[in-house]
Amino acid sequence: MLAGGLVGVVAGYVVVSVIQLAGSTVPITPWSLSGMLATLAVGGWFYSRNLARRLRDQRGSITPEEGVRALVLGKVMVLGGAVLVGWHVSYVLKYVARVGVPAPQQRVIHGALTIVTSALFAVAGWLLERACIVPPGDDGESAEDS
Repeated sequence: MLAGGLVGVVAGYVVVSVIQLAGSTVPITPWSLSGMLATLAVGGWFYSRNLARRLRDQRGSITPEEGVRALVLGKVMVLGGAVLVGWHVSYVLKYVARVGVPAPQQRVIHGALTIVTSALFAVAGWLLERACIVPPGDDGESAEDS
């Protein structure tokens, strides 16, 4: 997760710097990105709770394919969230000194909200990864049979 955040910081800094050097206006992060990340984070959180409950209560109630898909989805959410957090940290730090001006102020506010929702998205992915861990228990054999 740390590597994803560092990649995001470097990529965000480079892209914003190149846009500025080209004389173009750096776009403001849209509100819809934060809304989408928050919605996906809530969905991932509910899915992780449901998956963990199903694995705990009804052992073997999911197919191996569903388990792998959930694990991959969790990993993508963690890494994607970390990259977006890093990207927007560099984006916000670039404009935080000029927060008194309207356009940089919007960049800082939108970027800060995106940092929070990206972090929630990554945490939901981490919870989904954790939900994929099958609890130790009865595999059909008891320790006394061995």
